[in-house]
Amino acid sequence: MADELRRELKRWGFSEAEIDVYVAVLDLNEARVSDVADRAEVTSRHVYRIVERLERRGLVDVNDHLQPTVIQASPPDHVETVMSKSHDKILDRIESQYAKPSDPIGNVDVLNHRPAVVDRCRSMITSATEWLILVARRDLLEDLAPELREAVDRGVLVLVVTEDGADIEGRPLGEIASVVRVWEDLATWDEAGLGVDYFQALYVIPNAAGASAGSYSPAIYLEQRNMAPRVIGSLLGNEWRLGTEIAVPDAVELPHTFEVFPWALVHATLHRREGTPLTATVEGTSTDTGRTETLTGDVVDVSQGMIEPGEKRFSLERVLVLDTGDREVTIASPGASVEDYVARSVTLEHRDE
Repeated sequence: MADELRRELKRWGFSEAEIDVYVAVLDLNEARVSDVADRAEVTSRHVYRIVERLERRGLVDVNDHLQPTVIQASPPDHVETVMSKSHDKILDRIESQYAKPSDPIGNVDVLNHRPAVVDRCRSMITSATEWLILVARRDLLEDLAPELREAVDRGVLVLVVTEDGADIEGRPLGEIASVVRVWEDLATWDEAGLGVDYFQALYVIPNAAGASAGSYSPAIYLEQRNMAPRVIGSLLGNEWRLGTEIAVPDAVELPHTFEVFPWALVHATLHRREGTPLTATVEGTSTDTGRTETLTGDVVDVSQGMIEPGEKRFSLERVLVLDTGDREVTIASPGASVEDYVARSVTLEHRDE
């Protein structure tokens, strides 16, 4: 019975660590963190990290207002409701994707007028779930400020390069962007670019024949897995690199769990540049086997170009390198193929010296 439950949980995307802890909670029904740790044969700190994710899935209740903290398994009827909703969402997405015609080129549009470009930028920013990069002069930045502010508020990592660091609508740039760089020469070019998450990009052809100043047209919009990353890589490798960093977020207090991998790299870099030794626990999918695993190790290197110091071999490289004690492993973003693992979540904490 227990083995069958473990197999089914694995089919639902649970990692081995999540299964161990969840099965222990089910066996105990209601228990202290230390009791769950003993049952699952893991550390209490590990239990705290796992039950955080299980609670977000609606599978357990964490009563941390009690001392010591008590964990209770959610009733089966509640779990059934949660699973049904997840099942329905997956089916909806499958049906939506299945309905799309097979098109190796993907979605490619040419936008010939400024209103169309601004509207497309707004919809792209609104759709962002993880991160975005925007190269824009102040006039376009002002048009997109409300959408950028909303993106920051919902936790999207927003990278902006513009021609100066002056306030937008009387408010600092830090309210509409997570990281800001200034490239003064941008003021002389009728140029703009936007990359969202990993596979959406828009690029304005600078000084195109027949285009008036400030028209931001024509522009090419791409939504696909081949050319869009190349455009995003060009924005990071050229316009972004030419800018000077003027604003970055404060480093978060540790320990902290990141569901968005670029945020993990930013804060790992912020802590490392303050001289803080780090340990990371990563839930990741092996690019070799496709299995989800939990890895813990010392952070020995961070390759990224989003904040200073930016260290990377190519424009889109975003890699966390861990020393697990017996080997070094590389952790990367979705779409990675040469690194060892694709991250699902990263927990950073101070390394015990």
